[in-house]
Amino acid sequence: MLVECPHCLSEVLPQADRTCPSCRGAIDEEGAGYWSKLRVSATERLPAMCCTCGEPTDEVEKVGADSRDGAPGWARLLALVFKPSLLFRPELKATQTLFEIAMPRCADCRSDEALVPEHVNEAHRAMTFVVARSFKERVEALRRT
Repeated sequence: MLVECPHCLSEVLPQADRTCPSCRGAIDEEGAGYWSKLRVSATERLPAMCCTCGEPTDEVEKVGADSRDGAPGWARLLALVFKPSLLFRPELKATQTLFEIAMPRCADCRSDEALVPEHVNEAHRAMTFVVARSFKERVEALRRT
């Protein structure tokens, strides 16, 4: 069975001695690592806690899943030449936002760098993020209620 290594965050099949084949860390080590991966859906209820540092916050950072399947360059060029107002139509944009997830994140963490998902699943409207382990545990507790 695949498990997440608490050290390198890789999804691995543990070796017979319960070590990670990627980093050789102990898979079952309690409290190992500050970070963890978490899959979040666009409709999920999230705690008022920064996903990066674990501090309480009511602020959010919106992370959008963008599609690069917009109009081809030649179509945008024709619109620019013949009718520039068409460039504002959603179907002619080069990228389109498919969905957004409002991740709880404090101002200090947002100022460091933007939150970037590890993986985007368009079909399920979900994203996988690297978050503080305490945030993941709180989300999992919310899911059980």
